[in-house]
Amino acid sequence: MNARTIRTVGIWTLTALTLSGPLASPVISKETAKAKTSEAKNSSAPVPADGWPDTREGALGRKWVAAFSEGEAGMRRFYAEDLAEPARAERSVEARLARYRELREKFGKLTFGSVTRQSPGELTVTLLDADAKTHTFIFKAQTESPFRLLSVSRTEVRPGGHGGFHH
Repeated sequence: MNARTIRTVGIWTLTALTLSGPLASPVISKETAKAKTSEAKNSSAPVPADGWPDTREGALGRKWVAAFSEGEAGMRRFYAEDLAEPARAERSVEARLARYRELREKFGKLTFGSVTRQSPGELTVTLLDADAKTHTFIFKAQTESPFRLLSVSRTEVRPGGHGGFHH
């Protein structure tokens, strides 16, 4: 065999192995593809249209952001309904409202951006302020009944260091 024949046989052998090996992709019908897509969607936790995860932590984060953007009356109502007793004992509602006023003055209304990380009892998200600047917020919640909010904290990286607050 000459070099050209060897090269041609080698290419055909490689092509045949690729098409018949474990990496070969099967041809499937549109119906099968739709069923597989539907199966994949159903296997993960649903995500509502607003992007918040469909979890207890996601629901608390969504409510906190809505209350924050609504105003002081909304935050007072949120603290009364959704703040865990241990968190109230650690820091009074009035102290929390004072901090809220500072943050509301600084950020204006907040809107959901994206989920950064989530685990049982904790959700880290990116929120956008009124100027569309991004901020990382961490929501911690009770993992047992009554499943209320324990804390909201914010991390901010600054040149030469980092800072944050615990709310």
